Amino acid sequence: MGFWSRDKPPKPPKGAFGFSPNNAIPCDGAAGESSYIASLRCPSGHAFRLTGPRGSMPSKCTNPAEHQDRAWAILDMQGGYIVDHYTLACAGGEYSCGLYFDMYHPDTVDDRVPDGLTRSGP
Repeated sequence: MGFWSRDKPPKPPKGAFGFSPNNAIPCDGAAGESSYIASLRCPSGHAFRLTGPRGSMPSKCTNPAEHQDRAWAILDMQGGYIVDHYTLACAGGEYSCGLYFDMYHPDTVDDRVPDGLTRSGP
């Protein structure tokens, strides 16, 4: 099946960075999301490709000080926001995951990477 067929990578902790809608990856718009995904590498070093539907859902912003409010992005007066979900698979086929992004952080530079993954560039 692939490199991880015998030794699958451990599942990230519940709520881990990027793997939870309440701990989404901050990005600058849809272009920031695309750029971040293009730079990600799975545990075996392959690039990712989208394999499932992209969806949006309500969540809480983890860094409201950097969040850019847009009238259509605010869900309620208690600070609810929309995050995007992408289903990704390693180009080699041996790993897949779902990641969450908060695209309302203009000029964000966040060097964090979800557990078990790496980045090839900015």
